[in-house]
Amino acid sequence: MSTQSNSNITAPTEAYSKISEWIASLGFFQILFLRILIPILIIGIINNVLLVIIIIREKSFHKSTYYLLCNQAIANVICLACILAFSLDVKTTVSSLNDMNTTQLPSIYLEGNYSDCALTSMIYQSSYTVSVLSLAVIALDRYRVLTQHTKKNYDAKVIFIANTLIWGIGWVNGYFFSNFTGNSQLIPSLCDYKFDSHELVRAYFTINFILTYLLPATIIIVSYSLIMRYLKREHSGIKSIAKIKRKRRNRVMEMAMVTTFFFLIPSSPWAISSLVLAFLQLTFGNLISDNSVTIIILYSIFQLFYFLTCIITPSLIAAYNRIIKSTYVSIYFFYLPKKWREAMINVRLLSCIIFHPFTHDQTRHSVTLVSSIHIQGK
Repeated sequence: MSTQSNSNITAPTEAYSKISEWIASLGFFQILFLRILIPILIIGIINNVLLVIIIIREKSFHKSTYYLLCNQAIANVICLACILAFSLDVKTTVSSLNDMNTTQLPSIYLEGNYSDCALTSMIYQSSYTVSVLSLAVIALDRYRVLTQHTKKNYDAKVIFIANTLIWGIGWVNGYFFSNFTGNSQLIPSLCDYKFDSHELVRAYFTINFILTYLLPATIIIVSYSLIMRYLKREHSGIKSIAKIKRKRRNRVMEMAMVTTFFFLIPSSPWAISSLVLAFLQLTFGNLISDNSVTIIILYSIFQLFYFLTCIITPSLIAAYNRIIKSTYVSIYFFYLPKKWREAMINVRLLSCIIFHPFTHDQTRHSVTLVSSIHIQGK
C-alpha cells in the first residue's frame, strides 16, 4: 500500500515539473502573445463602450432593437474586461517566472488571483447568456415590427422589464454554471469541470444547452424565416411605404440578421462544448481524468471563439449603420484625409447582398432577390 501511495504522490509532482518546465520555456512567447492580445482587448472594450454611448445619445436609436443591442455590448464589455484583467495578471506572473525556479510554479499559480475559475466562469456564462437571449428577442422584435404596423416600438416599461429579465436569467445561469467549474488539479491556474452529483450535472447542462443555444437559435432561425416569407408574400403592401422608411427598416433588419448569424456560428462551440464535455466526463470519467490536459485545452479554445465574437459584433453593427460607422471611422482614422474617411464610411460589405432582402428600389427586383435567397437557404 505504501508503494501505491508513494506513486500517487509522486505522479502529480512529476506532471507539475514537466508542465512548469514547458511553460517556463515558452515564457517569451506567452508574453509576446499577451502583448498582442491586450491591445486587441482594449480596442474591443472601446468599440463596445462607444456603441453603448452612441445608442444612448442618439434619439433615433431609442428603440427596442437598439436597446437589446446595447445589452449585448454591455455584456461584451464585462466579458472583455474580465479577460483583460486575467491577461494582465498572467503577464505579470509569467514575467516573474523567468527569475524563479520551476519547482515554485504550482504555489505561484495557487496564489494567483486570476485562478478564481468560479468567478471567471460565471462572468463568461452570464455574458454569453445575456448576448444570445438579446439576439433571440431582437429576432422576435424584428418580426413584430414588420408584421404589426400599428405599434412600432414598445414603451419604456416593457423594454425595462425585458432587459431586467434577460440580465436576471443571465446572471442566475452564470452562478449555477460556476458551481460546476474549478481549478484543475493538474494545472491549478486553468479551469476544469468538477462534478459532485451526476444526475444534477446531466440535468443542468441539458437545460443550459437548451436555454443558451437550442431555444434561442430556433427562435432566431424561425423568426427570420417568417420575415423572409412575409416579405415575399406581402410585397404589394410595401409599395405604399415611403422609400426612406423602407430603406431604414431593411437596414435595421439586415444588421440584426448579420449580427445574429455571425454570433451564433462562432459561439456555438462554447454552448455545445459544455454539454459534450460534461457528458464525456460523466460517461468516461477515468479516461477523461487521465487526459485532463486535452479537456483543459478544448475548454480554453471554446472560450476563445466566444471572446472573438465580443470583438467582432460591434464592428458588424457599425458596418450596417452609417452613424455608428462614421463615429468609429472618425475616432480610429482621424489622421486620414477627409475624402478617405468618407469613402470608408460609404463602403458596404458583401454580406449585404446575402442578408439584405431589398437591395433594389423596385419591389419586383426585391422579391426576386428574396426568392433566390430563400431557395438557397433550403
